[in-house]
Amino acid sequence: MVQRRARQVHQKEERRQEILIAALELFKTFTFQAITMSDIAKKSQFGKGTIFLYFNTKEKLFLTLAEKEFLDFFEALDEGLNKSKLPMGAESLSALVVEALKSSPHLPKLLSILHTVLEHNVDRLDILRFKEFLANRATRTGRNLEHRLPFLGPGQGLELMLQIHVLVLGVWQVSDPAPAVKELLNAPGLHIFDIPFQAFFDRTLVALIRGLEHSRIFQPQRSLFDEQADPQDAL
Repeated sequence: MVQRRARQVHQKEERRQEILIAALELFKTFTFQAITMSDIAKKSQFGKGTIFLYFNTKEKLFLTLAEKEFLDFFEALDEGLNKSKLPMGAESLSALVVEALKSSPHLPKLLSILHTVLEHNVDRLDILRFKEFLANRATRTGRNLEHRLPFLGPGQGLELMLQIHVLVLGVWQVSDPAPAVKELLNAPGLHIFDIPFQAFFDRTLVALIRGLEHSRIFQPQRSLFDEQADPQDAL
């Protein structure tokens, strides 16, 4: 077992990154539930006690991975939006989102455990920091969308970002069935449940954007996030 004392700040950060890389390598093959902190210690060549010095729970470790994957996604999407021609259409925006997801390929799988597992065993301050990070980045990218989609009003870019979040989560869960289910998908009539994530997500997002473009409900006059809106209007 390799033991290294990290005395400098940059050395500690290097060690932290090595732990995260080891966990992500395991996550490529195994489920979150199947991975233990001992597995991560062995993969990273650190002692188990060292892992807990940096991440006091497995959930906090994977929440940190989720934050990094979200950051890569937002950076890639914003870069694509900034380079895009105006105005954008449904197909071009969906293609940018799909391409941005390629920059964070583990984000869909992490999303599938984010709300039901990771956020249930993490310190309150860690959750607050993560949620603030997510809110700030989603709001920033949402404003970027509003500049490129003429049918979006103030705040509706953020709403679209949250819809994309939900769509990624939902499509991933149905496209990544349990091993026992995968074995049955070749049975007569069951091929309809063999859903390719990227293609199905792309088609569904295009349909969503087209629907929003032509929907009276989704017009600049109203926003789910309009703080000035009268709550009685929603009744």
